[in-house]
Amino acid sequence: MINKHIISGLLVLCVVGLAFHYRHDVITALQGIHVSWAIAGFLCKLTNYFFRALRLHVLTGGKLKVWPEAVYCTSMHGFATYMLPLRSGDLSLPFLLKATSAIELKEGATVLFKARLLEVFTLGIWFIAASIFPSSILPDPIKIATAVAGILMMLSPLIIKKLFGLSILPFDIVRRTA
Repeated sequence: MINKHIISGLLVLCVVGLAFHYRHDVITALQGIHVSWAIAGFLCKLTNYFFRALRLHVLTGGKLKVWPEAVYCTSMHGFATYMLPLRSGDLSLPFLLKATSAIELKEGATVLFKARLLEVFTLGIWFIAASIFPSSILPDPIKIATAVAGILMMLSPLIIKKLFGLSILPFDIVRRTA
């Protein structure tokens, strides 16, 4: 088995080699950076990952400590989601939770599902806020459609819960298949 530190070292060497090869372009790009904006962006990124880690801590019922386990899971999950094709890396979260805190795959999948539902709920809030924002220049039909979509997104956890309770839909088959 290849040691993970060797692979990490090779990746660092590749990045440094590419940076050296394209050093003129890198220097030009770095000269255009406004340090205050770069620091602000970095702080926003750190805040984002802290809140994602806190969300994982809450969704796992406290089984996952915010530091370093939840931050690690959040970072690796984000990396896998962005790097693997068709967002297939999103499915890495249950495996990361199992490897980090011995959370069973079924419970990890539930955490992933709840996290995604929470995101849809939050986007619904932003949709409504965008549709009622006073200085919005959107036409009224688009504002109304956006508000309705936001309300439906906010109600999606309740709607899904009600749909799972209906016996006419084959959710047991879907659940077993999943």
